[in-house]
Amino acid sequence: HLIWLNESAYYPFFSIYMKSIGASPSLLGFSFALAVFSEIIFMFFFENIIQNVRKENFLRFVVFTTIFRWGIIYLIPNPYIITISQILHSITFGGYYLVSMKLINEFSKGKPTKALSIFSMATFGLGGAIGSGLSGIIVENIGIRNLFLAMTINASIIFILSLLFNNKK
Repeated sequence: HLIWLNESAYYPFFSIYMKSIGASPSLLGFSFALAVFSEIIFMFFFENIIQNVRKENFLRFVVFTTIFRWGIIYLIPNPYIITISQILHSITFGGYYLVSMKLINEFSKGKPTKALSIFSMATFGLGGAIGSGLSGIIVENIGIRNLFLAMTINASIIFILSLLFNNKK
């Protein structure tokens, strides 16, 4: 779950970055609230959305949206614009999580608990640990803003790989 490397870099460093470009504590709080609120709304409508889309294609859309989200943060270091871009969290996290749950349910062959455990270990455990560690090294060596460039590049590579290894049915 290479995409989680991006999310795990976001959590420890987003607040630090926002403060470095002039965000006030209240704007930072609002930024996170907007991300969570938009995620809740997205989750409410997810079933209606996913009915008409192949799950694999939706996952590609999630990755493409991730590229766009990190690109905005890197290219436009404005705390107000970045706050608005937090709406995309609904797709980059909420969409990723929900479509992953759908795919796990399809492929688990009657053992969803075991499949979910493996998914959680690989994504939130291993992916989170590696992503957080690498992001610290990146910030230390090339700066916090460039972390978001690295995240954009990582998501772009994942998107290209998803096209190259397209599983057409």
